[in-house]
Amino acid sequence: MEMAEDAISHLFFTICMQNLKIVLNSIIQNPPIRAGFIYSLTFLLILNLFFKNSLEFLPILCLLKDKEEVKLKETMSIMFSIPSWYVLLPAALLGLMGLWIWTRCRKEKVRPLQIAVLISLGIYLLCVLHLVFFPIDVNIGIYANRTPWYKAINFIPILTIDLKTFLLNIIMLIPFGMYLPFIIKSKGSAKKAAKLGFLLSASFELLQLIIRVTLGSGRSTDINDLLANTLGAVIGYLIVKRMFKVSPLNSILKQFQL
Repeated sequence: MEMAEDAISHLFFTICMQNLKIVLNSIIQNPPIRAGFIYSLTFLLILNLFFKNSLEFLPILCLLKDKEEVKLKETMSIMFSIPSWYVLLPAALLGLMGLWIWTRCRKEKVRPLQIAVLISLGIYLLCVLHLVFFPIDVNIGIYANRTPWYKAINFIPILTIDLKTFLLNIIMLIPFGMYLPFIIKSKGSAKKAAKLGFLLSASFELLQLIIRVTLGSGRSTDINDLLANTLGAVIGYLIVKRMFKVSPLNSILKQFQL
């Protein structure tokens, strides 16, 4: 038994030595392999000056790489809030400039009451933008919202209505509908009001979705908001149209029409 083990050990040693001889011959006879072997050996010797075992260097490199990646992610990560006045104040100034240009370019004389309507409409729209979008929470990098964007959209109407939110969305766009008879007096109708209310609300919802995808804001997009806003615009339009049919108010309200 011992003789068999010795024979196997001797055979294994012989095979290893032959393979080692082949490898050494290839290193000696092939200049590129020889150069690579020398460079590798030199590199390992240099590493051993700093580490007891050169194999310890690999996990340290991985650890350093992970730390650098974390540091890079933290550097590229952003989290802050954009208050409304950062955006709405410049928008208000641009609106006033546009109003001034419009009054200068219009052939008909603009009455002070008409200017009052436009200024109040601008203030109303700024308030709506403040309520709908601000503050905008910017969360990028490690602070980003991990919820997929499509899960932030409610596609199911009516059945998923939150009554309080639905009523507030109706109320929010009633003033918008009330302004329409003063702005589009010739071609105004409830259908037109519904269309404009729908487009305005759709713009809000789409912009909310874009802000969520790009900046990581937590606001969601809801089809029920679209329905409520459209309904609010129609209600507001019908209220003012009804007021126009009252003879004492008709002459007064016409002075505000553009």
